[in-house]
This record gives sequence, structure tokens and C-alpha cells, in this order.
Amino acid sequence: MSHVIELVEDVRSPVSHDVLAKHLRQILDANFHQFATVEVLMTTDAKIQELNRIHRAKDTVTDVLSFPTAIDSEQGLVVPELTKTVYLGTIVISIPQAKRQIGHFGQDLSAEVLGLAEHGLRHLLGHDHDEDGQWKE
Repeated sequence: MSHVIELVEDVRSPVSHDVLAKHLRQILDANFHQFATVEVLMTTDAKIQELNRIHRAKDTVTDVLSFPTAIDSEQGLVVPELTKTVYLGTIVISIPQAKRQIGHFGQDLSAEVLGLAEHGLRHLLGHDHDEDGQWKE
């Protein structure tokens, strides 16, 4: 059995499902010792702004949002489930914003999107970072 990475495209992904899945599976293999399912939504500025407004009370476009379903938010830990596969949650990426900020995570759009997906996955795994983007484990 392998980790399941589901790709949903409101906007065409610049990264193939196979490349995205391989990248995220490597991170999951190193950081999570149970089989996991993760959904990745590639979307528009308007959609991510709406989600940001609804869920974070920030009426602005952002590059990536994570919606964990298996996190104890007070402890920052993944909550074990009795099933064999844990649904970790959804990562939402704005492709237009990723285009505007190429260079933040990667030198081209594909690398930028992979970096954003990795960033979102780390949040699904319960990791957090400070204002400067330094991860706190």
C-alpha cells in the first residue's frame, strides 16, 4: 500500500500528478509512519481568497492554504486513527499567485508549485513556522 495523493484541478496544474505524488510521498515516507491520503487542489486567486476570508478572516489572495483533518490543533500533532489510512487533509494552491512569486520556492512554475505543496503538507503533518518562515518541529 502507498500514500494516496489526489490532484483536483480548477486550474491546470503545471506539475503532473505523477511528479507531485512522488514528491509528496517522499516527504510522507520520511515524516509519517502510517499510510495517508492527501488532496491537492490547484485553483484560482478568487477561490483561494474566498477560502482565506472564510477560514482565516483574511480577505486577500495567498499562495497556499492547508486544511488538516487529522490534527489536534492544541497539540500540533496528527491524531492517530484506527483505520489503516489517515486522511490528512487538503492543500489548496493558487496557480496565478504561484506564477507571480516564482523564485520564492523554485526557479520555475513547476518547482514553485512543488515547494508550495511541500509547505502545505508540512502544515498537514502538524509542523508550524515563525513569521520568517523558519520551521518549528
